[in-house]
Order: sequence, then C-alpha cells, then structure tokens
Amino acid sequence: MTFQPKLPFELELYRSKLEATARPFIKIIPTETGITSVLQSKTGGTPFLPKSARYPMNSKGEPLFFLAQLNFGEMPRLENFPEKGILQFYINNESGLGMDYQDPFNQADFRVLYFENTVEEDAASGDELPMPTPVEELPIAAGLSYPLAFERKEEIVPLSDYQFEKLLGEDFFEPFGERQWDIMDTYSKLNNAGGHKLGGYAFFTQQDPRYRMGGLELLFQLDTDKAIHCMWGDMGVGHFFIQKEDLLSLDFSKTMFHWDCY
Repeated sequence: MTFQPKLPFELELYRSKLEATARPFIKIIPTETGITSVLQSKTGGTPFLPKSARYPMNSKGEPLFFLAQLNFGEMPRLENFPEKGILQFYINNESGLGMDYQDPFNQADFRVLYFENTVEEDAASGDELPMPTPVEELPIAAGLSYPLAFERKEEIVPLSDYQFEKLLGEDFFEPFGERQWDIMDTYSKLNNAGGHKLGGYAFFTQQDPRYRMGGLELLFQLDTDKAIHCMWGDMGVGHFFIQKEDLLSLDFSKTMFHWDCY
C-alpha cells in the first residue's frame, strides 16, 4: 500500500512536495513486560555481553545503567542499518544521564556498543555483570524489562526536525498569513515523529540541536511512555544520532547522545 500521510486540508495542494520528504523508519513497539532472553531486543533487563568484553563504566569507574538493546536480526531491513548484530545503549546513573552539553559525542558517561557476532553461549551471565544502584532520575524503571517488536513504516518531515527548513524552506507556511499558526499546529499533531524508533525523523520537546551541527542521522529514539514506565525528565525524549558514514562502517564510537524535556 502506498504511503499517504495525513495533512491539513489547506496543504493538499502541496501533497506531492511533502510526500517527497518521506523516509522509512523502524517503529519500535514495546510488548508486555516479562523475562527476556539475553539476545532479545528490549529496554532494561540484562544486556548481551560477551565474556571477553568489559561492562561499560562511567568517567568515575562506576557501572553505567543499561537502557536498551536492539537485535537487528529481529527487525525488518532498513537501508544503511546493519542486517545483524546487537546495538546497545547505556546511560549514566545520575540526573544528567551522561549527556555532555559541551561535547555531546563524548562517551565518557554514556556508551553505545555494537556486537556483530552474537552467540548466546558466549554471553556473560547476569550474575557476572555489575548492576548499579539506580537513582530516581533514570528514564526507565530498574528491574523491569520490556521485549520489543518492530514494524517498518514511513513518515514525512515534522516541524521539530531541523531538516524541515532544509527540505521545504523556512517560509513554507508564510503564504497562509495569520492562518499559518493553526495549520502548523494541525500539521505537527498529524506528523510529529514521536514514539520509539530507529531511523527516520526526530521529535523534540525543545529545539533540534543538529541545527548547528548538520549531517547527523537519527540512530535511536526512546520516547516517554507510561506503558513501559519510561519518562525523560518532564515528558521528554531521548535521542542518539550518528553520521551516515559511521553508521555504514559500524563505528558507533562517535555517536551523539541528547535528551530534552518540557
């Protein structure tokens, strides 16, 4: 079925232009909490870690908090993303969660790990992994693990993503005069890029930080979601961004971590 985004009726004349911004992404769908296997895609729980690998630590030598892992063998194919292996995200066990405002690529207090070859028999047991004492500010509840399912979808550029102006121009809504604000509001409600996802466009409660960086693709977005006890500050959202060439070369050492809230 051909992708047909919902639009305010005033923008129907611009449908072809808006549809030209369509991008595929993988929608992440949390399922009922429970015991998860070591190789399974999930938020929380016990990560896959080869016995030869060291558990990631922060700049103080303390264990980072395991946020999520994504097994590419369990999801539909998405261009530029790996076809196999496990990608993991760790954050700091403190109020800032490891985001470095001066250098958001600095992984001293967060970590993104990728394991291309995953064999369950090679995994360290949960008893062998250090478990930090969780603080209240963490975005997910400690001790709960939610298996993840996946669905390939498409979306058009939202107002929140810096690429809107790049693709459609900063004056796109100006021809509508005073009505532009209502039209923009309706457009944002219909196409806001929120939710949990890999790839595609990003949603922000504040400004897209890539305005001053450019060129960064959305790697992983984990949104506030009461159903999985996930909350970034005050109804915020967490992001990990990466350069396309680093994604293609499976180099996640230069991933950017960002989160914001209302």
